[in-house]
Amino acid sequence: MSREGSLAAIWREMDRDSVTTDQLVSHLESRVVALEEVMAARWPRRVLLRWRLSRELRASVAGYGWVSGGFRGRRTQFISDTWEPCQR
Repeated sequence: MSREGSLAAIWREMDRDSVTTDQLVSHLESRVVALEEVMAARWPRRVLLRWRLSRELRASVAGYGWVSGGFRGRRTQFISDTWEPCQR
């Protein structure tokens, strides 16, 4: 492989890694914002938001009973199974 081809391959890999990182950060940001919304809400709305978020989280891991590690293990497995990187 020529030097230019090698550099182009490295550049493509770096670009793909950058896109993947951006997507992971976007997913993380969405989860953090959901938690912030619960924490910032006033009393009656906070209860409703907390209930909705906990219901969504429990539903997301319901099919992962075979995974060990409790909720954390099941949630980690769910996230790794459902996250799909951008395909160019």
